[in-house]
Amino acid sequence: YDDGSRLWVGTKLGISILDFENEESTDYELPQGHDLHNLIVLDSHVVIVTEAGVWVAGHLDGVIEDILQWEYFPGRYTAGAELVADGGDDYVIALGYSGFGSVFQINDVSVTELAVGTGISNAMNTGNATATSIVHVDSSSGPLTLFIGTDVGLITVETSTARDAATPNWRFY
Repeated sequence: YDDGSRLWVGTKLGISILDFENEESTDYELPQGHDLHNLIVLDSHVVIVTEAGVWVAGHLDGVIEDILQWEYFPGRYTAGAELVADGGDDYVIALGYSGFGSVFQINDVSVTELAVGTGISNAMNTGNATATSIVHVDSSSGPLTLFIGTDVGLITVETSTARDAATPNWRFY
């Protein structure tokens, strides 16, 4: 992720923030056993999706708050992405094995874990699918669409929240 003056790099064991203007870098290690799958940088938070859970930390001017302040949500997650929202709170989806997943509502006051919609959960569970890559797209010629790459195929679902009962379609399986 490039915020204009710094490059944020997620590695298996942590996060490195490279500041090219000041010619310095800062490394943040993840707790042991929490290998990073996705790093999602929001305006004031960073979301770290790992095999052992999701971490949410605040950041300001390229500095992540102390790890003791990070919020932790346990679970076996394998992929995550920011959901397109029309202002206000930020939303991030994190998915794992066979329909397991959560949507996180993030604002300056709190982080709330919400359930993933039954349509997504049921399709992944029925297909015994593990999420590998996720993207939420706002197409000018159609509805918001969530693309979920899995170890067995690609799922698309027209949804703005990923929390509804919208029926996904397997594009290939």
